[in-house]
Amino acid sequence: MKQVVFKERIPGLMTEQVINDEEFNMNVRHMHSEYEIYYLLEGKRYYFIESETILIHPGTLLFIKKETIHKTTSVAGYPHYNRMLIELKQDWMEDFFQRLRVVTIEGFFEKCRVVELDAEGQRLAEQTILAISKEAHDREIGYEQMIRARLIELMLYIIRNKQMGPPIDSSGKQLSAKCCKVNEVAEYIQENCHKKLSLIWLAEHFFVSKCYLSRIFKEVTGFTVNEYLTVQRIKRGRRLLETTDYNITQISEMSGFESVTYFERVFKKQMGQTPFKYRKLRLVKIKE
Repeated sequence: MKQVVFKERIPGLMTEQVINDEEFNMNVRHMHSEYEIYYLLEGKRYYFIESETILIHPGTLLFIKKETIHKTTSVAGYPHYNRMLIELKQDWMEDFFQRLRVVTIEGFFEKCRVVELDAEGQRLAEQTILAISKEAHDREIGYEQMIRARLIELMLYIIRNKQMGPPIDSSGKQLSAKCCKVNEVAEYIQENCHKKLSLIWLAEHFFVSKCYLSRIFKEVTGFTVNEYLTVQRIKRGRRLLETTDYNITQISEMSGFESVTYFERVFKKQMGQTPFKYRKLRLVKIKE
């Protein structure tokens, strides 16, 4: 049975707590323009992030960058879980990180992707999210400033106590064979998305059947193999648009697309604008 303890939403920020006593897997792929802070209070979960599956335990705090593929799934024998999360737009914390001058918001969410909190940190994380939820619900004078203050306190605690773990936790040995295989395939796609890849080729390369790979990849990531491949190609295309002077046709080819027409159509569907307009707007922001 799923219980939503609270869910509060204000412009640019959402906070939520959910308790679930039944096996639950996110049934859709998950990627959004907000940064996410995920805290597990009880239970165990598999957490797929970009191309890695992490086994997380109570007291684990995750910082997920915006536009990062992520999905949670059940661990056999552990249907119950209790988790809290915050989703926030970049402008909520960007000014703080600019003043801090130690790390950017992007850098913080990358370095602190997986944090195993001690008892003090666990209390702080839970109290922080509860306090933010209350401020968002009550909306008293200065509530936005209070929410920022709470977020800053938590992030400074992480930085000061140097509890910034590696980007990926080292608990891979505890993953199921299914998750380990998907990790291998996803990492390979991420690094080689510009090449000619297909479900059949990947299945042969990783010594599994096409049907088996198709099924487990969808279960763990929420994407079909071809959808995940397309997303990674679009990400590569975006980086090239932002950092190089190659024309659209060249970028299309360098990203693994067979035609510039298809690249433009898929890019617009995912990003809401054409590659040309995306590059133009990025250049305007840089100049500003």
